Amino acid sequence: MRFFIFIVFSLVVIIILGLFTDGFSNRFTEKENEIFNSIHQGTNERNCLAADRDATRGLLERCIYGGNGTKILLIGDSHANHLNQFLLSLKDKNGSQPQIAEFTQGACNPILDFSYSISPSIEHATACFTKNSKTMNVISTYKPDIIVMSARWPRSNKMYQLIDTQLEVVDFKKFELKFEQTLLSIIALGVKVVVVNDIAGTGDIGYNCPIKRVLSSDSRTCLIDEPSYDDWFISLNNRLSKKIKYSFVDLNKVICNNGLCKTESLGLPLYKDEGHLNQLGSQSFANFVSYKDLLN
Repeated sequence: MRFFIFIVFSLVVIIILGLFTDGFSNRFTEKENEIFNSIHQGTNERNCLAADRDATRGLLERCIYGGNGTKILLIGDSHANHLNQFLLSLKDKNGSQPQIAEFTQGACNPILDFSYSISPSIEHATACFTKNSKTMNVISTYKPDIIVMSARWPRSNKMYQLIDTQLEVVDFKKFELKFEQTLLSIIALGVKVVVVNDIAGTGDIGYNCPIKRVLSSDSRTCLIDEPSYDDWFISLNNRLSKKIKYSFVDLNKVICNNGLCKTESLGLPLYKDEGHLNQLGSQSFANFVSYKDLLN
């Protein structure tokens, strides 16, 4: 009985101490807390990244933000959403901060007239098609100067298209055709288009490698292998950009060198999970890719 009372008393003391010391905030060093906090600073604080259940909504007022400069419409999935801090950190040709209008939805590539899904889900294919069917109306209403398209572009020569209420497997060729048609449809509206390649995923190294290194006091490098799954997409854009006037930006050229890509800057992580940038990671690209680079 005494032992039980001792255990209960000890737990109560620990809880009380935790409450009055902000959860033992001093148990980590200032550097460790800085690393940990940067990981959790995401890019969706405005809640502009829609879920499938939100597919019918258009461009929300809260998802128009930034300065009074060049109007940029950001479309795509969560891999477009995590570029918003990068775009906000740019200065346009007049030295002004761009205004961003974000029209993104999870796991939904910005491809028009194509009811497809990277997973065998009729619900997702339908939701993505519904969202993308609103894109042209968003463009005509917002009237952007530039449209930035980005996504976790397909990494496998296999995807699903909803045809007559049934999912059928289609390959890259169908996607490439619809991608080209999407570009032509948008460019025909007289707006500049920038397609951004997906960034390297952290894989087994882990997005939290920097804090693991600090806590373990080891010398791990936190470098990851440069991906090859996007070679087909790079090749596609190199080919299309020769006959269609748009820009293609490969951000992996910024973080990758000699087959290896960095996941940190000055000891701070650039990612918030295995495939998405945190605020620092997104902002950091503006140090290497200018507004002018975006359009060339």
